[in-house]
Amino acid sequence: MHGVFRILTVLALGIFFYPVWLRAVWVIGFWFALQLATAALAPASEPGVAWWAHVGGFLAGLALTPLLKSRDVPYFGP
Repeated sequence: MHGVFRILTVLALGIFFYPVWLRAVWVIGFWFALQLATAALAPASEPGVAWWAHVGGFLAGLALTPLLKSRDVPYFGP
């Protein structure tokens, strides 16, 4: 399938571990949501700077990719 990248992920359900192929967009989306939630829910005594750095770096990468990518390099695929 063109444009659909899959990642082999291990899901832990109790004491059982299941290898599952997931679409990359779901893995990245879950990772981003986890970073954002952890940063937002960090206690005031620990501001969660590292979590916000991950969120900011991800968003900066999304914004800068079209500006810095060479024209002959495709976004997806070979």
